[in-house]
Amino acid sequence: MMNTVGEVNGMYKLNDYVTYRKNGVCQIIDITIQNFVGQGKREYYVLKSVYDENKKVFVPIGSDLEAEMQNVLSVEEIHKIIEDSRNVENMWVDDCRSRANIFDGIIESGDKAKMIWLIKTVADYKIEAEAQKKKMKATDTKYMAMAEGIVAGDFAFSLNLQKNQVMDYINEYLEK
Repeated sequence: MMNTVGEVNGMYKLNDYVTYRKNGVCQIIDITIQNFVGQGKREYYVLKSVYDENKKVFVPIGSDLEAEMQNVLSVEEIHKIIEDSRNVENMWVDDCRSRANIFDGIIESGDKAKMIWLIKTVADYKIEAEAQKKKMKATDTKYMAMAEGIVAGDFAFSLNLQKNQVMDYINEYLEK
């Protein structure tokens, strides 16, 4: 049972839209006091994914986890991120394990410009591999899909697009 408290001393309020970790855009649907096992009574933001109505996340107010919540990106911020992706240093290495470590670091960092670089680089590698009748490495495909999911989830809401339209939007923007 939730005990709604409505407003808190935190920096967000009820009905705000935020991004949280790898959950994409979420709406704050409640601010509540809960007594989770081992945690004691504490105030929480209750986040609901805008893409998955069954997904709810409780974020303790005043915790390190709250610090991972961010305001939804503006269209101008998205355009700057796309522009910044042009200048990301090439981090590609031929060794698959080393490359996976680099890609994992990019995903964990949350750096969207580097994620766009990752997506575009792996897509180019895929075209090259197909031309040479080679198969893609599963890890490259996995990290590209992860990056696409994060970028699309964070950009689609502000751009008023479907998630599957975001990469086309980015590619068209980069062709300008």
